Amino acid sequence: MLMAYADGSATGGIRAVGLLLSPADRWDRCTPIWDTTTKELGVYPFHMTDFVEREKNRERRELVVNKLATLLCDASCLAMAMSVNEADWALLPRRYQVRLGTEYQLLATGVMAKTTAWLRAIGSPDSYAGVFEAGDEGQGPFREAIMRILNSLPSAREHFGIETFVFDTKARSALQMADLFAWTVSHWVPKLRIADPLAKIVVGHLKRRTCYQSWWLDKSQLLVASGHVPEGGIPAFKRRHGIGVRRQRKRHRG
Repeated sequence: MLMAYADGSATGGIRAVGLLLSPADRWDRCTPIWDTTTKELGVYPFHMTDFVEREKNRERRELVVNKLATLLCDASCLAMAMSVNEADWALLPRRYQVRLGTEYQLLATGVMAKTTAWLRAIGSPDSYAGVFEAGDEGQGPFREAIMRILNSLPSAREHFGIETFVFDTKARSALQMADLFAWTVSHWVPKLRIADPLAKIVVGHLKRRTCYQSWWLDKSQLLVASGHVPEGGIPAFKRRHGIGVRRQRKRHRG
């Protein structure tokens, strides 16, 4: 059976959701090691934001993150993430935002859809059990959508690739790993030149040892996701609303 653990992160105007997928027996083998290691390091239960705020020594930070990133990769075979700039979201007309739900809902359903697509692409018919960290901002509509899927016909669950689904706290070690991953994604956005040194360490581990996929939703992709691409396509929409258009100063003749 496959298990997926996911968490969200929001910082500096970037919102992200990260999901880690692996067979259940692999999680069972690796989570006790995570517990033992985080206790030995004095960071149990682990929460990346708290750790960064508390630990100011650079070498100590890098040591802990290197060790935990190694364990994260030991446990997961797929690391799927999706992120968005809150400023881009704010530019969408209100009716478009309503159609998409909340930023969290968009990102969470996005990583789930990408995960299911990845499984089908590698020829796996398996569905997965999902565990998301409870309490993230904007999670309400996502919860409702998941409950509708679970309460529907089995064919609908099969279509979405969901076996079971629960929301839980970071008392679960696997959700602490998902926390580290989600924090990393929100602090590593090359297109915006956001490159936190600790996030770079984790991304390096992920690229070397897992199937790592990170999807960035720009303004154009948000429009496509909303299903509101107007006549003339996205370029026409951008011109109409001044998105991506540099303002030019008017020249005054003397």
